[in-house]
Amino acid sequence: MLRKPAVARRGVARPRTSAVRMLLVYFTAVCSSGSQWEAASANSAIQLPTVWFNVSSVANFSQSYETQALVYALAGLANSHPARGDGRHSSSIASESRRSNRGDPHGKSRQGKSNARGENNTANSGTHALLLDTNTFDLDYPESDRAWKAHLEETEAAAFTVLSEQSLCALVNFFQNEGAFSGLTLFNPDGFSVYPALTLSGIARSLPATPAMVAAHPCLQNLTVTHDLRQYAWRTKLEATRWAIDRLLPLCSRSLAFNADHYPNAVPTQAALTLMSVDVAVANRAFVMDLSVLWVCDPVNCGDPPHRNATPEETALYVEVISSLEDGVAVMGWGDPEHAFTNVTSAAGGVVLCSFSAPNLAFWQRLGEFTGQPPLKLPKQDSGHRLGPASTTYLIFETNEGDTPRILSSQFTSAWLSSNRGSIPISWAVDPLLASMFPALWNYYAATALANDTFVTGVDGAGYVFINSLGPHTDAYEQRAGAVIASEIGSAVVDVGVADARWPAVTVAEL
Repeated sequence: MLRKPAVARRGVARPRTSAVRMLLVYFTAVCSSGSQWEAASANSAIQLPTVWFNVSSVANFSQSYETQALVYALAGLANSHPARGDGRHSSSIASESRRSNRGDPHGKSRQGKSNARGENNTANSGTHALLLDTNTFDLDYPESDRAWKAHLEETEAAAFTVLSEQSLCALVNFFQNEGAFSGLTLFNPDGFSVYPALTLSGIARSLPATPAMVAAHPCLQNLTVTHDLRQYAWRTKLEATRWAIDRLLPLCSRSLAFNADHYPNAVPTQAALTLMSVDVAVANRAFVMDLSVLWVCDPVNCGDPPHRNATPEETALYVEVISSLEDGVAVMGWGDPEHAFTNVTSAAGGVVLCSFSAPNLAFWQRLGEFTGQPPLKLPKQDSGHRLGPASTTYLIFETNEGDTPRILSSQFTSAWLSSNRGSIPISWAVDPLLASMFPALWNYYAATALANDTFVTGVDGAGYVFINSLGPHTDAYEQRAGAVIASEIGSAVVDVGVADARWPAVTVAEL
């Protein structure tokens, strides 16, 4: 059954060096989601030991945002080496919390069964990775995680363990015994303290939890509370974010940040699903925030509908965060509205890597580190035909969302698994920047492409930006995009977009 084509987001792309016209058709998926796995690599004698866990087995998971935060943070910690990331440890914050003796929800410090390795543990080689079955929580393709598990078993890339008890405490106890985390960070369930808590999860290798969660789960009561954010008594998101910028941002990764898109200005479905990929932020000690980047209202964004309000103060904090990090910092998660988020991110020197509804990215990073395999070059699949005269118009079927990790994690929303894939020429849009971040995920597509599967580099070559908004960051972005293209890992054909539907990358005249 054919899926309904998606509306093109970025219009017609034309090559800079040719006058040949191309009619570009975007679509989300082709044909039915049949099974078409092929082995992406030769069977390996060494398999990554991995726990397979269904998030639906966690009590109150679908109703509790804070419970989801704990589970996804645990996935980030289970799948990360403690030394990963370019941030520094939060020793001063940890010392302050311990001296204050306010960490315990009952008013006294617990000395429970927490991990003896502490914040400065050295390696978790030989421990288990964690692959979550997010099933219906995955908007793009609910069967995706189970399909990946079947593929990893078929290729003997991973050896799976299923816990005899499927519960939050069973999961926590298992990875506590493996030394994946050091204790708990307590926070108030006020809607904004969870983000500094998640940032601390990556820095201090702690699990975020509210007092009510601790009371409900005996396994959490056995953990030492290493940080207690309740002592700061923040009244607003702005206060909590200001504290996190001053105290935590200097300790975080310089190359990765995360925005949660969980605010009134967000699209509801995306707001509910963006946290799903916070595991990769925790695994890499990224700064986690939830800032609405809409500095001014206009009829399109604040009319009826949608009902939105300008958030200049949140926008200013967001710019402060991104501009303090390295040029080209990857911003994962998401932010609504899209054009405002991408515009501000570009102007601040970052690139957008949309990852709402993209589970298990930390697992894919861990698997890539485990195998040590470099990214494979995508096959060219060039038919050898010479381009016709300048008056020739070519029709290209190109998938959309090629600038996002979520398109790779969802098997192109199941289209790659279709039994009909390969029956017609399709140009699959992917971002080569993701090859270095998630080589094991990237290599699956490089190894299973068929003769009619060709590739283009998704907007705009090295992370989604508005080129016209980069300003002083233009040279750095162009150098990185040029290096990515020159590496020949991806395609030399780049979708740069045009000024269409108010999402300008570059105009037709500038091409």
